[in-house]
Amino acid sequence: MFPYLLGLSAASTVGSTSDQVEGVSSCYKDIGDCECVYEYCGARFWYGKRLKGYIRDRKAHYHKCCSGGKVRLRAERDPSQYIKQLLRNWRFMENIRAYNQMFSMTSFGAHVDDSINNGRAPYVFKISGEVYHWIGSLCPIEGDPPRFLQLYIYDTKNEVFNRMHHFGGERSGGLDQNIVEGLFDFLDEHNELVRLFQTAREKCAGEFVPYFKIRLYSVAGSRQYDLPTSQTLGGIVFQGSQDTETDYDVIIESRGGHPQRINKLHPSYMSLQFPLLFIFGQPGFHPEIKQHAASEGKRVSMNMADVVVRVFQQKVQEFCKFLKDSRLFGIVTGLLYTIEFQKRGLPHCHTLLWVDDKDKIQRAEDIDQYISAELPNPEEDPQ
Repeated sequence: MFPYLLGLSAASTVGSTSDQVEGVSSCYKDIGDCECVYEYCGARFWYGKRLKGYIRDRKAHYHKCCSGGKVRLRAERDPSQYIKQLLRNWRFMENIRAYNQMFSMTSFGAHVDDSINNGRAPYVFKISGEVYHWIGSLCPIEGDPPRFLQLYIYDTKNEVFNRMHHFGGERSGGLDQNIVEGLFDFLDEHNELVRLFQTAREKCAGEFVPYFKIRLYSVAGSRQYDLPTSQTLGGIVFQGSQDTETDYDVIIESRGGHPQRINKLHPSYMSLQFPLLFIFGQPGFHPEIKQHAASEGKRVSMNMADVVVRVFQQKVQEFCKFLKDSRLFGIVTGLLYTIEFQKRGLPHCHTLLWVDDKDKIQRAEDIDQYISAELPNPEEDPQ
């Protein structure tokens, strides 16, 4: 057997058919539009992602959304006009990662291996193990500037300045102070997590700051006491000690204390890290999501990143199928591929093929059947 390394990138994975786009090869594989609609929840999916081997009423079925109507998520609130306008503002979209990091309530955590940076080569950011998120105390240690969650609670009279300060202040490389002020006002009024922290803000505003903590419960609805500022978030502000902590509860101390690692199964995990995606602080997935039989649900739209990844996955599957069926390199006896994300997050695929012994390359001249570098004749080969 002989291995061949091949590559597939995400470029042009989302597009129209070859007869609609000039310069696209006639052998381009079009997977069609995302126009199949699941009858239970209204989720859209590609025909190629249908549940294989399951046919009923001649309808394509999907199994990665509501599990046949058993799972019902609460209806997502429609973003305000202000948020919709921001999403049409190219200056905001160009810097949306910076704006999100500016309002993020948790910090990046990982074991960074810096031993390879010995000064003889460009800097390499190498992570050993998994990536996770930390959440610290409500108030900074005396003398330290507020960061992340603390910006919502400590010295809020200068909150905009404090947020801009971490990104270079007024000379922040394209960040707009008016947008920062607008996002501050919006989240302060509409985000459930931020409104919860308002209670802590009031406690920190006095001369005497009592010993208190905030608990974000691991399951929405399991809270002991409801706050008047929130209708859905599982969280309370309490003083003294409580003995009902669970493995997934997040306990945030008022001062000091060690940073805590946020469990990925916590319903507020994504909202704490990506407040500009979960603008209302709404809870996400958690292990205790209840199942209900339902005949209808709420259609949820996908963002561009979802579309690119889902289309790319189908392209990879079609690519592997083509290599096997076409026998371009001979009879394929084994196939292995890995997906990498680089540059601005677009995926690409490295593929390793094993072919039958009678098809493996024997001579250097055989390589020319598969690998060549030339400038094509524009008249003979316009594509």
